[in-house]
Amino acid sequence: MPASSKSKSKSTSTKKPRSSFLPHAIIWVAAITAGTIFAHLIYPRLVENKRLSIRDREIAYIEAWKDVLKDFNSLDEKSLVRVPPDLEEAVNEAPLGQQKPLRDRLLKVQQANTKTFNEKSAEVYLRIEKMFRTDWMRCFEEFSDPPAVADYIARIHEYHKATLEKRLSDENKRLGDKNPRTRIALDAFSGYCILRSDKFREKATGRELKLHLVDDGANYEKRIQALASGEVQMAAFTLDALISNSAQLAKPPAAVVMLIDETRGADAMVAYQSAVPNIQAMNKPGLEVFVTRNSPSELLARLIGEKYKMPKLMKEALTSTDDVEEVYRLFERAGQDELKTFVLWEPYVSKALQKPGVHVLASSDNFRGSIVDVLVARKEFLEHNKEEVAAIVRTYLETLEEYQKSHKMADLIREDSERLVKQKKAPSALTDEEAQQVVKGIVWKTTPENLGHFGLVGGARETALVDMIRNLTKVLTAATVISKTVNANDLINTSVLETMAANAPKTVEWKDLKPAKGEQTRTISFTTGKLEIRDDDKVILEEVANLVKENPKFYLEIQGVSYDDEQMSVDTAQTRAENALKRLHENLGVEKSRMKTTTLKRGTNNAITNTVRFILLQAP
Repeated sequence: MPASSKSKSKSTSTKKPRSSFLPHAIIWVAAITAGTIFAHLIYPRLVENKRLSIRDREIAYIEAWKDVLKDFNSLDEKSLVRVPPDLEEAVNEAPLGQQKPLRDRLLKVQQANTKTFNEKSAEVYLRIEKMFRTDWMRCFEEFSDPPAVADYIARIHEYHKATLEKRLSDENKRLGDKNPRTRIALDAFSGYCILRSDKFREKATGRELKLHLVDDGANYEKRIQALASGEVQMAAFTLDALISNSAQLAKPPAAVVMLIDETRGADAMVAYQSAVPNIQAMNKPGLEVFVTRNSPSELLARLIGEKYKMPKLMKEALTSTDDVEEVYRLFERAGQDELKTFVLWEPYVSKALQKPGVHVLASSDNFRGSIVDVLVARKEFLEHNKEEVAAIVRTYLETLEEYQKSHKMADLIREDSERLVKQKKAPSALTDEEAQQVVKGIVWKTTPENLGHFGLVGGARETALVDMIRNLTKVLTAATVISKTVNANDLINTSVLETMAANAPKTVEWKDLKPAKGEQTRTISFTTGKLEIRDDDKVILEEVANLVKENPKFYLEIQGVSYDDEQMSVDTAQTRAENALKRLHENLGVEKSRMKTTTLKRGTNNAITNTVRFILLQAP
């Protein structure tokens, strides 16, 4: 072999591979990093984890169950705030190596306690059902809404809600089916206080009438639909709302069986005097008038717009809400210089007037015979249950008469407001003074007046109900509230009151009466521009009342004296006479059927302006 080749081969076989430092460094860094992560994150999670043993974790789970079961000692809704401890949560907190044997142990603990938990839960469910049943029967006796299931389950844990909700809902249905009630829809208007009174309820219960007063928040559209569907059988309505809502249906589902009241000041448009000092100040750009949709407040706004020739008010300025409470809330938030007016009814009118600077721009007292409340019955229900409807009407009218004779209407109004506050259906209770103000603004319709309005007695002075409906229909049509008219006779049913008319005393023919012999005319005076009776004249009113009550043959004509023939002067005289009649009836117990009001111009029969005269009459 040549020397050169040998030398090359040796050189090749003895050469060592070059060493690389970088890969080894990367491996060491990775190992150190992994060790750090394991030491700080994985080991505490999978291995250490506070170094609790499986037995320690089992004991902790057992103690959690004991705490839950201990809460059942009270056996009330507070027991249902707690739920069984979460098994999976307890297992997941343990290291992976402990989880399978721990789960097996905890399952045995869960099975041992779940039966007890379910048994105690069932006991609490039964107790709550019993409470619900007791509340339901109390509401049944009070003619009020049944207790709300939602209120009962509001404070318990979601774990129990579905079960308890179903049980209470089933119980509610069972009780409703077992104790059927005639449902009467109404709202918190003070004029409906007789229906909510204890005396009415006691009388109705004594006659085995089972009633449910359903407060729908003055949602008249909902009310008429409830009548149409049969969800309610009777309802209170303002006459205009009955007309407008009936016009939306193919045919009226209900008919008027009784007049409840007429408001003369209980519905009013109020505003801050600094922003809207008078009616004329309303006719400005930017005016907002807040009303309750399809209600007497909307009607009053339209009547004001029509009377004072403000088409803007009729069409553009109205802002409608679903209920009167919302109108009142908007009023509370309004600024004193904002061009806004609010149409409310009692007790909200009196509440609004408590605020400094608030005044009444116009009220239902300016529109006699327009805002009237009526009681209606579903036609199909009336056809098959005429005796029950008649018993309800009779009970109502008897109760009204008792309250009026005892001069307790203001007390009833105040008590009614307190009841509504407790039921969260009114903002605050009325004071005695506010209650008196409400009574002044409402004329409750008695049996004789109802018979007169329905045309069931001769010589009646009351405006016929059929004429009221026709007049209101014209207003609603002109305001484009309704596009079709409703036949007035389709909204009236006289059959219930006809049974009372047969037993009613003969109505006096006023044209046949003559001044009582030997009795002088009594007179009271008024301050110019004022409508209120002065304290100084109370003695005269008491004298007149005693004469009428002590002499059954006497009747009383109350004459308001006007300054001239101008309408404003005549209206003032009429209002004064009616205030006197109301005082004699409500405070001094004189029957309305034995009194009437008239007006005459000063100078007639020596009449003096700013006075009201009392003429005693009797049959010749």
